Amino acid sequence: MSRIAASLIALMLVTTACAGDGGVAASTGTPPTVAATTSSTSTSTSTSGGGGTTADTSTTLPPTTAVEPTAPLPPPTFEELKPLLDPLVAPLGMAVTRASLIELENFTVTADGTHLAVYVVADRERDPDEFARALASVAAVFLPEVFQRWPGLESFDVCQEPFGWDEESTAPSITILDISRSAVGAIDWTDAELSDLIAAGATDDGLTIFADAEVRSTETWDQAITDAGL
Repeated sequence: MSRIAASLIALMLVTTACAGDGGVAASTGTPPTVAATTSSTSTSTSTSGGGGTTADTSTTLPPTTAVEPTAPLPPPTFEELKPLLDPLVAPLGMAVTRASLIELENFTVTADGTHLAVYVVADRERDPDEFARALASVAAVFLPEVFQRWPGLESFDVCQEPFGWDEESTAPSITILDISRSAVGAIDWTDAELSDLIAAGATDDGLTIFADAEVRSTETWDQAITDAGL
Protein backbone atom coordinates (compact mmCIF):
# COMPACT_ATOMS: atom_id res chain seq x y z
CA MET A 1 0.00 0.00 0.00
CA SER A 2 1.29 3.47 -0.86
CA ARG A 3 2.02 6.08 1.79
CA ILE A 4 -0.76 8.24 0.37
CA ALA A 5 -3.25 5.39 0.63
CA ALA A 6 -2.16 4.67 4.17
CA SER A 7 -2.34 8.29 5.25
CA LEU A 8 -5.83 8.61 3.78
CA ILE A 9 -7.03 5.60 5.74
CA ALA A 10 -5.51 6.96 8.92
CA LEU A 11 -7.05 10.40 8.45
CA MET A 12 -10.44 8.92 7.64
CA LEU A 13 -10.34 7.39 11.11
CA VAL A 14 -10.30 10.91 12.52
CA THR A 15 -13.02 12.12 10.10
CA THR A 16 -10.68 13.53 7.48
CA ALA A 17 -9.76 12.49 3.97
CA CYS A 18 -7.34 13.58 1.29
CA ALA A 19 -8.22 12.30 -2.16
CA GLY A 20 -8.37 13.27 -5.80
CA ASP A 21 -11.35 12.98 -8.13
CA GLY A 22 -10.57 9.82 -10.00
CA GLY A 23 -7.89 11.13 -12.32
CA VAL A 24 -5.91 9.07 -14.79
CA ALA A 25 -2.20 8.39 -14.52
CA ALA A 26 -0.29 10.97 -16.51
CA SER A 27 2.69 8.72 -17.07
CA THR A 28 3.95 5.52 -15.49
CA GLY A 29 1.72 3.43 -13.30
CA THR A 30 -1.48 4.04 -11.37
CA PRO A 31 -1.43 3.71 -7.58
CA PRO A 32 -4.30 1.94 -5.83
CA THR A 33 -7.53 3.89 -5.62
CA VAL A 34 -8.45 5.22 -2.19
CA ALA A 35 -11.94 5.68 -0.89
CA ALA A 36 -12.76 9.13 0.50
CA THR A 37 -15.53 9.90 2.95
CA THR A 38 -17.81 10.73 0.01
CA SER A 39 -17.06 7.43 -1.74
CA SER A 40 -15.10 9.23 -4.45
CA THR A 41 -11.76 7.73 -5.44
CA SER A 42 -8.25 8.93 -6.14
CA THR A 43 -5.83 7.69 -8.76
CA SER A 44 -2.42 8.94 -9.73
CA THR A 45 -2.27 11.96 -11.97
CA SER A 46 1.33 11.61 -12.80
CA THR A 47 4.45 10.08 -12.01
CA SER A 48 4.83 6.96 -9.93
CA GLY A 49 3.25 4.62 -7.45
CA GLY A 50 4.24 5.53 -3.90
CA GLY A 51 5.63 2.37 -2.47
CA GLY A 52 6.12 1.95 1.23
CA THR A 53 9.74 2.91 1.47
CA THR A 54 11.99 2.80 4.48
CA ALA A 55 13.68 6.07 5.26
CA ASP A 56 17.34 6.33 4.38
CA THR A 57 18.59 8.41 7.26
CA SER A 58 21.94 8.84 5.56
CA THR A 59 20.37 10.74 2.64
CA THR A 60 22.15 14.01 1.95
CA LEU A 61 19.59 16.80 1.92
CA PRO A 62 20.08 19.85 -0.28
CA PRO A 63 21.59 22.76 1.69
CA THR A 64 18.64 25.02 0.95
CA THR A 65 17.82 25.78 4.56
CA ALA A 66 20.04 25.42 7.59
CA VAL A 67 17.61 23.89 10.05
CA GLU A 68 18.78 22.35 13.29
CA PRO A 69 16.90 19.29 14.56
CA THR A 70 14.47 20.24 17.30
CA ALA A 71 13.15 16.78 18.22
CA PRO A 72 13.16 13.31 16.66
CA LEU A 73 9.55 13.73 15.51
CA PRO A 74 7.02 16.53 15.18
CA PRO A 75 4.09 16.73 17.59
CA PRO A 76 1.18 14.52 16.51
CA THR A 77 -1.89 16.77 16.70
CA PHE A 78 -3.23 19.60 14.60
CA GLU A 79 -3.40 21.91 17.58
CA GLU A 80 0.34 21.48 18.15
CA LEU A 81 1.37 21.45 14.48
CA LYS A 82 -0.58 24.45 13.21
CA PRO A 83 1.54 27.11 15.01
CA LEU A 84 4.68 25.47 13.62
CA LEU A 85 3.49 25.10 10.04
CA ASP A 86 1.23 28.10 9.40
CA PRO A 87 4.13 30.60 9.20
CA LEU A 88 5.61 28.55 6.35
CA VAL A 89 2.57 28.84 4.07
CA ALA A 90 1.34 32.27 5.15
CA PRO A 91 3.56 34.07 2.57
CA LEU A 92 1.77 32.03 -0.13
CA GLY A 93 -1.63 33.29 1.02
CA MET A 94 -2.49 29.95 2.59
CA ALA A 95 -3.22 28.42 5.96
CA VAL A 96 -2.91 24.92 7.39
CA THR A 97 -6.37 23.43 7.94
CA ARG A 98 -5.40 19.91 9.02
CA ALA A 99 -2.18 18.20 10.05
CA SER A 100 -1.23 15.07 11.95
CA LEU A 101 1.58 12.61 12.56
CA ILE A 102 0.66 9.13 11.37
CA GLU A 103 1.95 5.64 11.99
CA LEU A 104 1.42 4.02 8.62
CA GLU A 105 1.76 0.44 9.80
CA ASN A 106 -1.33 0.76 11.99
CA PHE A 107 -2.94 3.72 10.17
CA THR A 108 -3.28 5.75 13.35
CA VAL A 109 -2.45 9.25 14.51
CA THR A 110 0.21 8.86 17.18
CA ALA A 111 3.24 10.51 18.74
CA ASP A 112 5.29 7.58 17.42
CA GLY A 113 4.23 8.09 13.80
CA THR A 114 6.79 8.68 11.08
CA HIS A 115 4.58 10.21 8.36
CA LEU A 116 3.53 13.86 8.53
CA ALA A 117 0.34 14.77 6.65
CA VAL A 118 -0.46 18.45 6.05
CA TYR A 119 -3.44 20.13 4.34
CA VAL A 120 -3.52 23.74 3.18
CA VAL A 121 -6.20 26.10 1.88
CA ALA A 122 -5.74 29.40 0.04
CA ASP A 123 -7.26 32.59 1.37
CA ARG A 124 -9.29 33.09 -1.82
CA GLU A 125 -10.85 31.12 -4.64
CA ARG A 126 -8.20 29.85 -7.08
CA ASP A 127 -8.58 28.45 -10.56
CA PRO A 128 -7.07 25.11 -11.67
CA ASP A 129 -4.06 26.78 -13.28
CA GLU A 130 -3.22 28.49 -9.99
CA PHE A 131 -3.41 25.16 -8.17
CA ALA A 132 -1.01 23.68 -10.71
CA ARG A 133 1.43 26.58 -10.39
CA ALA A 134 1.27 26.48 -6.59
CA LEU A 135 2.01 22.78 -6.21
CA ALA A 136 5.81 23.14 -6.28
CA SER A 137 5.79 26.31 -4.18
CA VAL A 138 3.68 24.71 -1.48
CA ALA A 139 5.96 21.69 -1.33
CA ALA A 140 9.10 23.84 -1.26
CA VAL A 141 8.12 25.76 1.86
CA PHE A 142 8.13 22.47 3.77
CA LEU A 143 10.98 20.68 2.02
CA PRO A 144 13.60 19.68 2.91
CA GLU A 145 13.02 21.52 6.20
CA VAL A 146 10.62 19.02 7.78
CA PHE A 147 13.14 16.21 7.35
CA GLN A 148 15.98 18.34 8.70
CA ARG A 149 13.98 19.55 11.67
CA TRP A 150 12.66 16.10 12.61
CA PRO A 151 15.27 13.37 11.88
CA GLY A 152 12.86 10.56 12.76
CA LEU A 153 10.37 11.56 10.08
CA GLU A 154 10.34 9.08 7.19
CA SER A 155 7.76 10.57 4.83
CA PHE A 156 5.60 13.62 4.27
CA ASP A 157 2.61 14.66 2.20
CA VAL A 158 0.93 18.00 1.57
CA CYS A 159 -2.50 18.48 0.01
CA GLN A 160 -4.10 21.60 -1.44
CA GLU A 161 -7.76 21.70 -0.50
CA PRO A 162 -10.52 23.75 -2.12
CA PHE A 163 -11.28 27.27 -0.91
CA GLY A 164 -13.94 27.32 1.78
CA TRP A 165 -13.03 23.91 3.18
CA ASP A 166 -14.25 23.30 6.70
CA GLU A 167 -14.75 20.32 8.99
CA GLU A 168 -18.11 19.57 7.36
CA SER A 169 -16.67 19.58 3.84
CA THR A 170 -16.67 16.40 1.78
CA ALA A 171 -14.77 17.89 -1.17
CA PRO A 172 -11.62 15.94 -2.11
CA SER A 173 -8.21 17.54 -2.23
CA ILE A 174 -7.14 19.28 -5.43
CA THR A 175 -3.47 18.21 -5.38
CA ILE A 176 -1.37 15.84 -3.30
CA LEU A 177 2.40 15.55 -3.09
CA ASP A 178 3.81 12.60 -1.15
CA ILE A 179 7.55 12.17 -0.64
CA SER A 180 9.93 10.00 1.37
CA ARG A 181 13.12 11.09 3.10
CA SER A 182 15.14 9.07 0.60
CA ALA A 183 13.66 11.01 -2.34
CA VAL A 184 13.88 14.56 -1.06
CA GLY A 185 17.55 14.99 -1.88
CA ALA A 186 17.00 14.53 -5.61
CA ILE A 187 15.38 17.96 -5.95
CA ASP A 188 16.82 21.44 -5.47
CA TRP A 189 13.98 22.98 -3.48
CA THR A 190 15.34 26.53 -3.75
CA ASP A 191 13.91 26.86 -7.25
CA ALA A 192 11.88 23.68 -7.76
CA GLU A 193 9.24 23.81 -10.48
CA LEU A 194 6.34 21.50 -11.26
CA SER A 195 8.29 19.93 -14.12
CA ASP A 196 11.12 19.05 -11.71
CA LEU A 197 8.71 17.21 -9.44
CA ILE A 198 7.08 15.35 -12.31
CA ALA A 199 10.45 14.36 -13.76
CA ALA A 200 11.75 13.15 -10.39
CA GLY A 201 8.57 11.23 -9.66
CA ALA A 202 8.78 9.43 -12.99
CA THR A 203 11.91 7.60 -11.85
CA ASP A 204 11.62 7.56 -8.03
CA ASP A 205 9.02 5.53 -6.14
CA GLY A 206 9.62 7.82 -3.17
CA LEU A 207 7.77 10.71 -4.84
CA THR A 208 4.14 10.65 -5.94
CA ILE A 209 2.05 13.52 -7.29
CA PHE A 210 -1.74 13.63 -7.59
CA ALA A 211 -3.96 16.30 -9.12
CA ASP A 212 -7.59 16.41 -10.12
CA ALA A 213 -8.78 16.38 -13.73
CA GLU A 214 -9.20 20.15 -14.00
CA VAL A 215 -5.63 20.79 -12.82
CA ARG A 216 -4.28 18.19 -15.23
CA SER A 217 -6.08 19.89 -18.11
CA THR A 218 -4.35 23.24 -17.60
CA GLU A 219 -1.67 24.70 -19.84
CA THR A 220 0.66 24.83 -16.83
CA TRP A 221 0.34 21.08 -16.28
CA ASP A 222 0.74 20.27 -19.97
CA GLN A 223 3.85 22.44 -20.20
CA ALA A 224 5.31 20.82 -17.07
CA ILE A 225 4.84 17.38 -18.60
CA THR A 226 6.61 18.57 -21.75
CA ASP A 227 9.42 20.22 -19.80
CA ALA A 228 9.87 17.02 -17.82
CA GLY A 229 10.47 15.18 -21.08
CA LEU A 230 7.47 12.89 -20.67
